Amino acid sequence: MAIFSLIRISYIFCKYRLDELLDPLANKVLLSLLFFFPKIFFRKQKEIEYRLSDALEEMGPLFIKFGQLLSTRPDLVGEKQASILKKFQNDLKPFSTREAIEIVEQDLESPIDQIFESFSEEPLAAASIGC
Repeated sequence: MAIFSLIRISYIFCKYRLDELLDPLANKVLLSLLFFFPKIFFRKQKEIEYRLSDALEEMGPLFIKFGQLLSTRPDLVGEKQASILKKFQNDLKPFSTREAIEIVEQDLESPIDQIFESFSEEPLAAASIGC
């Protein structure tokens, strides 16, 4: 299961051409070999700051949380990137109630009606645990 997650994350990394973030940090020869295919198959559509934000959002809740953390650290990611990542603090796309129920059932390994006395399919609000 973990290998599929790694493959998915690697694909998203390549899809958004986040190899650009590593250029100053790593050996150019290694990067050339490792990221040869993304440069052929994926074109840069937006500025790197927006691509990073989109990639984190596509990768899911854990990475969104990481984006929220980074949005509070302009000293690490720069003012522009921090500003773009602020959308993770209060402007995320909602996901379906069905998806939420499936996540709860999968994590708790039981049907939702056996776990809770009642479970409203109407969301009250969206929230995240603070950074």
